[in-house]
Amino acid sequence: MKTYTMKTTIVVIALLISGALAGCRNDKKDALTALDMAKGRIQNSIELLNVALASAAGSLTGVTDDPDAIRIRLKQVCSAFLLTKEVAFINLKGAKQIIEPRSLREYEGSTVNQDSYVKEAMKIGKPVFSGLFNAPEGFQVVGDVYPVISGSTVVGAISSAFTPFDLIHSIRITLVTAPDEIWVMDQDGTVIYQRDTVTVGKNVFKDDFFLKFKNFQTACKTIAGAESGEVNYSYYTTGTTNTVNKTAFWKTIRMHNKSWKIIHTLE
Repeated sequence: MKTYTMKTTIVVIALLISGALAGCRNDKKDALTALDMAKGRIQNSIELLNVALASAAGSLTGVTDDPDAIRIRLKQVCSAFLLTKEVAFINLKGAKQIIEPRSLREYEGSTVNQDSYVKEAMKIGKPVFSGLFNAPEGFQVVGDVYPVISGSTVVGAISSAFTPFDLIHSIRITLVTAPDEIWVMDQDGTVIYQRDTVTVGKNVFKDDFFLKFKNFQTACKTIAGAESGEVNYSYYTTGTTNTVNKTAFWKTIRMHNKSWKIIHTLE
């Protein structure tokens, strides 16, 4: 009887351990599946914007002196990418000559010649993606700039600004439920998206907010330095001040000169 009971106990324990390990494997598998989907959807959305901007920039070559024709093409970009906050034609003086939508026309004529990403696009004659910044119009955005080229000469640029938080949040809520999370970091360490909005725009390597999370900062350096992988760190549970251990899986998407790290965490 004792032998039977002992064997039964061993079998039950083995089954429980096996079930737990299988659950862990499934958690990882599910996380990687959600991560792939998030990466693909974010990349595809930004590519839609790139296609619209490239098409508009190409069609502006012969009409940079025609405000009505320019405005038509800017409206087409707004229609193609609904999350666009602003689309502008920038002339060679660095001024936003034409802006859409209508609600932002008061900013027409404002200069952007000090914006490094705009200057870079017009200098090298290639599209450039900006980091996250606070636009004068009141948006926290990233910019996507395509030069307008006639022959081999840059004659202006078309820029679009959109809020990555809106884009990523709409994707994230369909893929994860708490306590799992998806967040996004620029390769330079700037938080592009996190459900706890207080950290959006902060740099994990430089901002004092993160100083008490040394192993989190170390993990983010690993994330920034590799195309994909898995790492562990301690950080807040979303929406609380409770610190927990997390396992993070990440992959990379690229936009012109920029890289974003798409990160899926498990607690």
